[in-house]
Amino acid sequence: MLKGQAGPLRLVFLLACFRLCASLQAPGQPLGALLRRDNLSAQALLQHHNSTESLRAAAIAATGQPLRPAPVLAFVTPWNSRGYDLAKQHRCRLMYVVPVWYQLRSVGGVLQLNGAHDVDVGWMAAVRQPCVTADGQKHVVRVLPRVLFEVHGQDVQEAFSQPHAVAKLLATEAERHGFDGWVFEGWSHFVSLGVTKHPGSRQLALNLLQSIFSGLVSHGRRLVLAVSPLVPAPGRPLQLTAQDVQDFLPFVDALAVMTYDFSGFPKAGPNAPLDWVQQNADAFAAAAGRLRSKVLLGVPFYGYSYVLKGKRVQSADAVLAGALLDVLKQQLAVAAAQEAAARGSEEEQAQRQCSEEQEEDSEGDEGEGGRAGSCAASPASSGSSSSSSLRVSWLDVEREHVFRWRDAAGSGGTQQQAKPSKGAKHALYFPTPVMLAERLAVAASHGMGVSVWELGQGFDSFCSLL
Repeated sequence: MLKGQAGPLRLVFLLACFRLCASLQAPGQPLGALLRRDNLSAQALLQHHNSTESLRAAAIAATGQPLRPAPVLAFVTPWNSRGYDLAKQHRCRLMYVVPVWYQLRSVGGVLQLNGAHDVDVGWMAAVRQPCVTADGQKHVVRVLPRVLFEVHGQDVQEAFSQPHAVAKLLATEAERHGFDGWVFEGWSHFVSLGVTKHPGSRQLALNLLQSIFSGLVSHGRRLVLAVSPLVPAPGRPLQLTAQDVQDFLPFVDALAVMTYDFSGFPKAGPNAPLDWVQQNADAFAAAAGRLRSKVLLGVPFYGYSYVLKGKRVQSADAVLAGALLDVLKQQLAVAAAQEAAARGSEEEQAQRQCSEEQEEDSEGDEGEGGRAGSCAASPASSGSSSSSSLRVSWLDVEREHVFRWRDAAGSGGTQQQAKPSKGAKHALYFPTPVMLAERLAVAASHGMGVSVWELGQGFDSFCSLL
C-alpha cells in the first residue's frame, strides 16, 4: 500500500460497514425468503436467523409435503449452552432431549460411569415443565442422557460377560438422578472391534443391550440406540445391517440414525445429501416394517467449512451458525467496500482488477464464477465479479446450500513481484431452512421421526420447523 492511501481506504471500508448495517436494519426481506433455494440472500439469513416466528407454513409451501415427523429427539451438549436454552423454549416440539453427559469406561478392569459432574438438575426441572402442544395436548418432554461405550480390549469381553452388572449400573444412575432412560451409543464401536463378525460374540453384545433395556423398562424408563446409517457414505465401512435393525427394534424404544457427516477431509461436499438420506429412509423402512416409527433420521444443525487450493482440500472443520453469520457480515462488508473503492478508483486500478479476473477465469477453478474475455479499463460496476465476492449456490442433486468465497488477495513473494498473491478459496456447506424442511418431509413421508444433532449449533429459527 502506498503511503497516504491508508486513510482514504479505511474511510471507504467504514462507509461500507455503515451501509451494511443500515441495509440489515431496513425492512424488505420477508421471513419466507429463508425458504428460497436459488435466490437465498445473505441479507435474509442475517435478518431472520433468530426469528421466533414459525417457518412451518412457508416450509410446507416450499416442499409441497407435510413436515411433522414424530417423534423428535434432540441432542444438547455441555459445551453449547444455547442448546440448553432452546430445549426449554421448544420443549413442546420434542419427545426426547438428550444431554451428552456420560461415558462407560473401564478403569483397572472395573466398569465405571463417568460424567455425573455434567448433570444439571435445575435445567432438567425446567425442560420438564408441562406444556401444551400445537394440537392442544398436554406434554412433558423426556430426558435421556447419552452414554458412550468407551471400553476397549479385553475389558469389552468382561462387559459382555456381566450384562446384568452393566444394566444395574445404568439403572442405578438413572434412578439417582431421575433420568427417563438412556441413549446408548456403542454398536458402531462393537463393529469396529470386530465383535459382530462372530455369531457368538454378536449375541453377547445383543444380550448386553437387552439386559440394559430390561433394567430400565421395569421402572418405566426408555432405551434409545444411536446407530450408523444402513447405507454408509462412499468409502465408509458398513456399521449396521438390516439384521441388526430387526434384532434391535422389538425391544428398544427408538433408533437415532446418524445420517450426516457424509463428506469430510480430504474431499469437500455436502453434509447430508438428500438422495443419500432418502436411500437410508427406504432401507430402514424395508428393514423395520411396521416398526418404522421407531426410526429417527438424523438431521444436522451444523455445517462444514473447507479451505481449498485449486481443487485440493487443505483443511476441513465443523462450523456452527455463528461462523457462517460472521462470514456473511464480513463478505458483504468487503463487497461493499470494493464497490465503493471501484467507483472512486482511477482507470489504472480498474484495469488491474480486470486483468486479475481474466487470469482467474482462465484457470477454470471449480465453483468460481465469471467468464474469460475482454474487460474495459474503467471503474468496476456493481455487476462486476470480485475475487472476494460471496456466492450462495443451491445444489440441485444434493439439495443443500453451499457458500463460496475467496479471501482478499495479499502481497505475495518478494517486492519485485508486482502481482499480489491470491487469497484462499472457501466452501462452507451449512443447513438452511429449506434444506432441513426437505429432510423433515422425507422422515414424515416414511412414517419416521428425526434426531437432531444438535440444538444450538444452527440458527434459532430452525427449531420452528420441528
